[in-house]
Amino acid sequence: MGNYRLFLWDAAGQNPRELAQGTSADDVVDTFPIAVAAQVLDGCVLSFEGLVQAAEPRTGNVYSVTVTVRQDGTVCPGGVIQEAGPFEDVKALVAFRRFRKA
Repeated sequence: MGNYRLFLWDAAGQNPRELAQGTSADDVVDTFPIAVAAQVLDGCVLSFEGLVQAAEPRTGNVYSVTVTVRQDGTVCPGGVIQEAGPFEDVKALVAFRRFRKA
């Protein structure tokens, strides 16, 4: 189970705007629009904050998190944030991606 938040920052790395937040305790993909024109995104930064929590803390737990940014159904250059591995109880995740014109 986990909680997450996504933010969009301007090209100067300032003025974060929350795009989405939620809790995921299933295998259903959560999907959110960025709702900003593609030409405005050049240089902007997407940040992901997540917290994965084990239902039962123990050695051998594993987690997997994937964030995919698509435009018109196509994955953007550098648009995949993926992390996976072992954890016992709680795992904090933070990732940043800067949008660049293809």
